[in-house]
Amino acid sequence: MITEQELIKAKLAARTDLSASQIIRDLIIEHERDERIELMRQGVQYYQTENAILERRRTYYDRETGKYIHDKTATDNRIPHSWHKLLVDQKASYVAGEQPVIAAEPEAWQQALNTLLGERFFDELPEMVVQVSNKGREWMHPYIDAEGELRWVMIDARQVIPIYDTSLEQELTDVLRYYRVIVNGEKRRRVEWWTPEEVTYYIEIREGVWELDTTMDEEPVQPHFTRNGEPSSWGRAPFIKFANNRDEFPDLKQYKELIDLYDLVVSDFGNDLEDIQEAVWVLKNYGGESLAEFQRNLRWYKAIKVDGDGGADPKRIEIPVEAKEKLLDRTEENIFLFGQGANLKTDRFGNSPSGVALQFLYAMLDMKSDFLITKFKRAIREFAWFAAEYLRLVGRGDHDPEPVAVTFNKTMIFNEAERIESVGKSRGIVSDETALANHPWVDDVEKEMKKVEQEREDRVDLDALEDEESDKEDDEE
Repeated sequence: MITEQELIKAKLAARTDLSASQIIRDLIIEHERDERIELMRQGVQYYQTENAILERRRTYYDRETGKYIHDKTATDNRIPHSWHKLLVDQKASYVAGEQPVIAAEPEAWQQALNTLLGERFFDELPEMVVQVSNKGREWMHPYIDAEGELRWVMIDARQVIPIYDTSLEQELTDVLRYYRVIVNGEKRRRVEWWTPEEVTYYIEIREGVWELDTTMDEEPVQPHFTRNGEPSSWGRAPFIKFANNRDEFPDLKQYKELIDLYDLVVSDFGNDLEDIQEAVWVLKNYGGESLAEFQRNLRWYKAIKVDGDGGADPKRIEIPVEAKEKLLDRTEENIFLFGQGANLKTDRFGNSPSGVALQFLYAMLDMKSDFLITKFKRAIREFAWFAAEYLRLVGRGDHDPEPVAVTFNKTMIFNEAERIESVGKSRGIVSDETALANHPWVDDVEKEMKKVEQEREDRVDLDALEDEESDKEDDEE
């Protein structure tokens, strides 16, 4: 099978007799074999606490058949733990718990950009962080709707095959998106092939065979959008990548085996506690003779038959509880360490940790989040390009998308009393506005500044009134 890069070159240079159907088939096969697709699936499953332990089945080896058989009578606890969800939600809250600030000049361009992104973007930003953390990347698709308005939608990364101009992935040229649809009551797969100029729709007529999709109401080859009744395009494939990190790997890759170990130890510990009795009885010259009956007696009755004088000898079982607890504690610690999360157990830092201790606590989470934030800033600036191009097309200004600045306001636990004290000591060194911006009780600095100014004016008026009344009393005396 030819490589993806060879397929790309064949498509773009048109120097091959390969059909579009063959190219689509091979691109999808290569995409579904990619390690990242399996990692995406696992990331989503573990976020929903559908861990691997749920697929485990307890078995025993049957000597008569020579096979391992599912033991339906055995105690089989399968206890998944939501470590992955905890770490991802913690990251989403830290990165997107507060709305980021998008700044651009002039102010009209900033307002237009925020309007085009819309409140929905800021509302969905935490969920975007979750999906990107689970899958390693997600795609935004900006488009112009039938009313001529700029819109956007997030696309599942498992549906998107990006095609770049070089192996260094410097410039996105084409995008294939494939998904399942219902055609005449039958499930089939559809492909959208996006180029810088147009989009072409294909439908799978049988396994691995694709042809132009004539099942839609529209033509199978369409422009990106129409303007004044004329076909038009963005001049680039309208897809924006939101990445998790440089390698675009999901967070779960770093600690999946640790979660699996934790699930296994807890589940087996539960099995041991349910199965344990006061003793396992060793019965001499008593019971069945065949190996199969020996196995059944041991599993069902917790007793075994041995050669020797008759009688019964109890053998007590000791469960290594302390060793299991130490293993679980170490595993939990490593989950937070390699998952780069903030372990909020306060026994290390006391009941009221200082600001320095809290910064240390959040150091790993902050480092992990910065990788995502850097990629998200780049993606938002790419959307700014589409926004500026849209505004130019509709005659609402010519704006430069490059200087757009994006600031994420990270959210973390802090020592409130310590911060208030620091703000008080800073009075006279920094401006009142800066002091208020760092005060934990202030959400809207501008509104608070107006309140402070009004209180000062009221205080001046009150002092003047008191002085006037005091002067009157003096005159009367």
